[in-house]
Amino acid sequence: MSIHDELCACFQSYDPQVFQDLHHEDFMMVRELELSTRDEHCEIINELAVKPDWDWHLKAEVVHENAFCVEWR
Repeated sequence: MSIHDELCACFQSYDPQVFQDLHHEDFMMVRELELSTRDEHCEIINELAVKPDWDWHLKAEVVHENAFCVEWR
């Protein structure tokens, strides 16, 4: 299963621990020129995932994916 598929499956019935476990402990996220750690990134996603209209993963287009990362638009 690809990283994209694993993340989409996680978001279907969101579990914060499953989401965190999908990320390596050295994970770093770059968004809008800011760098965040795995824990910071998970905290942001945990807050967003409880919103009822949060379904970006159904609309996202995979730009690049390999065994280590996935990039969406």
